[in-house]
Amino acid sequence: ADTAKQFLLALVANYDQSMYFSELYNSPAFFDAPVKSGNRGYPGVKGAKKMRDLHNTWFAKDPFALPGEATDKLKGLRDAEKWSTAVGHPGPSSPAVGEVFGTFVVPNMMANAARGMKPELAIEQAEALIKIIYAKWREKGLVGGKS
Repeated sequence: ADTAKQFLLALVANYDQSMYFSELYNSPAFFDAPVKSGNRGYPGVKGAKKMRDLHNTWFAKDPFALPGEATDKLKGLRDAEKWSTAVGHPGPSSPAVGEVFGTFVVPNMMANAARGMKPELAIEQAEALIKIIYAKWREKGLVGGKS
């Protein structure tokens, strides 16, 4: 448990680097987390004290825009946490939700239907897989509810 706590603390403390070096694919979960001072391995952002400062600056002017590409193309995503939802919504996230998301159950279901599988069968197969995933995590005591 202590190692997990240390990992989470280190992750949050260094998320500025995660965001920058992922080319803005990773956005912070904790926008009010402070940004460490000093050389962080990326061009500094004047006045940045919190993750939100970096996020807003980089999303207003994308430092990774390709030549000829609009640098403000991410501007509309600066407040995404206000209008988007976390995986698992409206319920809480869980290991089962993470596995369903991470193994592309829903996108694969849609792809199967788009490729000619009867939509009802695609849904049935996805539901069966989701039930297997949830049962596995229930057995481990990490997800509540019934089968």
